[in-house]
Amino acid sequence: MSPTFDLVLICGRRPALLARTLASFETQVFRNFSFANVIANIDPFCGTAEDGEKCRDLILSYFPDARIFQPEAPGFCAAVIRVWQQTNSDIVLHLEDDWLVLEPITADRVVPELTGDVKSLTCMTATKNTRNKAFQTCRRRVCTAEGVEEDVFLNAFSTSPAFFAGDFVRHAAAVMNPALDPEKQFFRSLNPELEAYAFQFRCKFLFGKENIFLVQDIGREWRDEQKLGKWLVRGQSVWAPLE
Repeated sequence: MSPTFDLVLICGRRPALLARTLASFETQVFRNFSFANVIANIDPFCGTAEDGEKCRDLILSYFPDARIFQPEAPGFCAAVIRVWQQTNSDIVLHLEDDWLVLEPITADRVVPELTGDVKSLTCMTATKNTRNKAFQTCRRRVCTAEGVEEDVFLNAFSTSPAFFAGDFVRHAAAVMNPALDPEKQFFRSLNPELEAYAFQFRCKFLFGKENIFLVQDIGREWRDEQKLGKWLVRGQSVWAPLE
């Protein structure tokens, strides 16, 4: 039997960015899948209440039956937990509101890869470091029993855009700390319970066929235009104006 798919969308109140993302993925990705559930979260982050409603209307124009959360307070990880816990399909596509896809992605490129200990396929972008490996890793400095410091490479995960095994995201959401960045707590020594679970599994890179890069990050462009910087502070992503 063919696997089922859910789509989760994490959005701020940035309708212009969201419109570009949805248009790009509609032509190259969405039409190639049948989603059992579409679950979105629109945080009151940036923009106005009117912008938030524009984002809601945009999502419903593509997915009339989408379930959309609009919490009163922003919280990136809380949003990820919220939508991941609402999924129930075999495979989940996690997408945020600031990406373009550069070539078609079809189910036959995804399903065969999500087997065994591979629980995620992360779409390759220019900002990712493969370390010449097929799987995403992080570098960690450890001290051996002999007192020698050495580098080890541990399994790491990226959130967007990525395809995940549904059971993996639902368990991860159950042990995530909403006060921490969702992606960083997979491997930055921030959430021992999540790491103990996630380190058993692997995240594989999904490369483009025509070019190594499969997606383009337009969120960085938007931050530059807004003169905003993004930093990791005490395990949480913090945005602030650049001086």
